[in-house]
Amino acid sequence: MTLDYSIRDNGTVAIYGLRAFDLTNTLICGQCFRWRRIRDCYHGVVRGRLLVAKWSDGVLEVSDHSLTRAGECCLLDVVIDYFQIEDDHAHRESVLRNLDPVVAEAIDYAPGIRILAQEPWECLISYVISARNFIPSIMSTIDRLSERFGRRVSSDDYEQEYRIRWYGFPLPDSLASADIDDIEECGAAFRARYISRLARAVASGEVDLFKIAQLPYEQAKEKLMTLYGVGPKIAECVLLSSMRKYEAFPIDIWISRVLRFIYLQKPRASIEEMQSFAHSKFGSLAGFAEQYLYHWARTAKGEYLRMLDKVTK
Repeated sequence: MTLDYSIRDNGTVAIYGLRAFDLTNTLICGQCFRWRRIRDCYHGVVRGRLLVAKWSDGVLEVSDHSLTRAGECCLLDVVIDYFQIEDDHAHRESVLRNLDPVVAEAIDYAPGIRILAQEPWECLISYVISARNFIPSIMSTIDRLSERFGRRVSSDDYEQEYRIRWYGFPLPDSLASADIDDIEECGAAFRARYISRLARAVASGEVDLFKIAQLPYEQAKEKLMTLYGVGPKIAECVLLSSMRKYEAFPIDIWISRVLRFIYLQKPRASIEEMQSFAHSKFGSLAGFAEQYLYHWARTAKGEYLRMLDKVTK
């Protein structure tokens, strides 16, 4: 895979030659919550920076609209790492297509989904907020938490043009010192107490998410599940979306339906059975298979899977 990079006079990073990449599919598939489509671009906060991304005619363009802009080379590094630009994802999609016809259908439905390299702290809290929640509500809660406890990141010029102000995700110290009631008022509801305790643990150094990320998959999962409010599904999400453990396979209601009704044909299959099947079936590519299956199940097969769930209860 040969990629070309350029930095334009206005500081925009442009990447050419990408294969098996789709910006829209990657950003709307449910793995992240801080991107918004505005006109023909996506605007979002990544690692404390306000980025505007556009995918057109096989070219990815990303510009920095932060209050304090990063240098162009720094921006290029962030884009390459965050979007996993240098991965041979075309080969990965090919392997998955040949491995399984259901995943092949899911890939054909929405090709080019990259698993983003999110920050562990923001990812952890975002998925805690996702528990028993819907994506619009998750996004709203994260926005309100950021506005109330984060720092402004959008530039004056950006705000004048778009009439929007963006905030970075709150640092652990900020949420650790906040009243639980104030966190709850941002839409966190019962999750506020989890967020508060996790923030205190991370801010104090009791929990080091970067050290956890260095552990092997099973050990990292066990460590995450010792944290207050973190169960198997949230742990798997964090491992996959921010700790680069691509054998992780989060099982939510949609993935559960796919496994129970399409793969196992066993409506009462346990989480342990489903997890074992997924790891056996997909191995080190489990997380990539999960991301395609999740988006496909939720958006293309939603009514069908809901109906099966209803009639088998």
